[in-house]
Amino acid sequence: MNEISGMEIFRIDAVKLAELFSGLKCEACGRALEPVAGETWAKVGCGTFCPDCIALDRHLTHPSACRVPVQ
Repeated sequence: MNEISGMEIFRIDAVKLAELFSGLKCEACGRALEPVAGETWAKVGCGTFCPDCIALDRHLTHPSACRVPVQ
């Protein structure tokens, strides 16, 4: 887990994430999750983000990343 300006960022291996959640898509670009070895996705706020969007920092600015889940 990383934390940037109060946001918790959880980095998750794509294979493990696909085992837990089938049909998951990137919040920013809509890319479908595929169990690719060595690929890392991120869970930030209420959103899940693919490696391409992480590289473009979309996981830090997307509206779903800025929402905090209700507990």
